Amino acid sequence: MKSLLVVFFGMTFYFAHAQDLRVSLEGMVAFDEESITINDAGSDFAITVESESPLYVAIIFGNFWDKSSNPNAPWRIEVQKSDYNWNNNLFLETVRAGNGINSKNRNKPTKIYDGTNYQIVNNMSGYFFSGRGEIEDIPVNFRINGMSVVNGAQDFETKVVFTIYDD
Repeated sequence: MKSLLVVFFGMTFYFAHAQDLRVSLEGMVAFDEESITINDAGSDFAITVESESPLYVAIIFGNFWDKSSNPNAPWRIEVQKSDYNWNNNLFLETVRAGNGINSKNRNKPTKIYDGTNYQIVNNMSGYFFSGRGEIEDIPVNFRINGMSVVNGAQDFETKVVFTIYDD
């Protein structure tokens, strides 16, 4: 009976253990004010306005054991937005603009896939990109499509949420 009890607790620990992955963000998304101005009467804004600086994403392990026991653990990032005051004629898009830096060995290439084409960020979570292991400084850019004087003069605001899943 003792050996059965030990096996049961051992199996419970094995199944309860999951990766502790975290997404860290650095930077602030800002759009160039010059591309959002109109110089001539009767003109409209540029159809597409891109962010002037990227947001940097880092995928890090939450504890030492995950980092040492499975340094190439697969993960995926999903992205969505949550609107505060948003116009349905505006489309927020995002793209992964680089591969980041391998946290374990800065000279070794990262294992990162997808996300290199602009995609619309919806109010429902959608796949963005995936990778393996810890990766720092992944540049992510944004752009807004559909800007027009017809949308009215007001502030539009939305929150972008990145969620990480271990695969």
